[in-house]
Order: sequence, then C-alpha cells, then structure tokens
Amino acid sequence: MSKEKEEILANEQARFIRRNKLNYQEFNKVVAAGRKIAGLKTPKRKIQAHVLPSKEELSKFLDVLAKGKLKHDLMVRLMWFTGLRNFELCNIKMKEVYLDEVGGEKILIHGKGGFDRFVAIPPKLSRDLKYYVRCFSNNIYLFESRIGKSYTTAGFRAIVRKYRDLAGLSDKIYPNNFRHVVGTISAELGFNNQKIRNILGLIRNSSTDIYVNSNIEWTRPDVAKLEQEFNSY
Repeated sequence: MSKEKEEILANEQARFIRRNKLNYQEFNKVVAAGRKIAGLKTPKRKIQAHVLPSKEELSKFLDVLAKGKLKHDLMVRLMWFTGLRNFELCNIKMKEVYLDEVGGEKILIHGKGGFDRFVAIPPKLSRDLKYYVRCFSNNIYLFESRIGKSYTTAGFRAIVRKYRDLAGLSDKIYPNNFRHVVGTISAELGFNNQKIRNILGLIRNSSTDIYVNSNIEWTRPDVAKLEQEFNSY
C-alpha cells in the first residue's frame, strides 16, 4: 500500500470514529468485526533464530559494566536476572519496589497487554538495590535520567551500547537479547515452560518458544558430548 493511500484510509477512519463517537475499545471491536467479516486472518508469527552472545562475551560485558555507574549496572542486572522487557524496566516506580518484604523482595511490573506481575529479586541484587534506593529515595521512578525523568527505551539502549562498545563487543549485546539469554539459560537449567513464562511475563505458552533459542555457541559443548557418546558405540 502506498503512503498516499494509507493516509487517505487513515483520514476516513478518523472521520468514522468522530462521527460515531467511538472510544478506543469500541473502535477496536469494530475493526476486529470488520476483519472477521472480510475473512482476514492473523498471519502466523515466524520465529526467527536470534544470535545470542557467547558466555565469554556476556562475562566481558558484565566486567566492564561493573566498573561503570552503579545505576547502569543495576539496570542491566535487573533486566538480565528477571527477564524484564525494556519498557518495563524504564517504567518501574520507586513505590512499586518492595525490598523489606517477609518471604522475599519483589517489584511490581506493569507488563505487555495490561498484564501486571511481581518479579522476585535475587539476594545479591537485592542488597545492591537497597543501597541504591537509600541513596535515591526521593526518586519517583526507580531509575531516573539526569533531568529527573524516567529513561526512555532508546535511552537505555544507548547505555547498553556504551558499555558494549567499551568492551569491544558486537551488536549481539542489546536489551531485548537479554530476554532471549534468560529464556535460554532457564531452559538449560531444566525449568519447565510454566516457570519460563512466569520469569519472562508471557501470557501464552506458545510465546516461550520465541525466547528459548538454539544458539550454536551455547550448544557446541552438548554437540561434542553427543559425538563422544556416538563414538562409544
């Protein structure tokens, strides 16, 4: 579809919305009904193979990150250890961080599709977060930029890119790939689909497959073991 045609149809839709005084949810229902009548079906989502960083690359990245700002280190580790999405990390408010809870520390996350959940904070990260929270107790958001606002997703990507470049690493190190790393490691540790879904905040079980990757560098030792096993026959 051409840009001109797209603009014409968008204007027609806008007039339709105003004329019928539709709100967001009502318009979505009309569009869904229209798709059904027209026989349009949602195309199957193609699961692409993500190229994950090697364990050596991840280790090097973390080493460089640890020498930088505490805030940046915590942002990456929190995303990494809990499988958060980029926008979920940026939108955490200080009042949604519970670090003195009986039974374990947690953070309330407002997720994709209006799906809210709590994420558990591992012990060492919890100790570092407690120190950080005491230092920045007046923050509205857990992590704020220099102008006192929440970080944008682009701003966080720039932070990751900065330390990645300092470590001399490739562009396999980027925020969304952290979720794929978490999913892959969880599968390697033997977590079932339900546990992986809970960690990554996924609603559908089928979504788990997107984040559990067959990464060649991570599976190389397993392939070598298989070879040894076959050679023993």
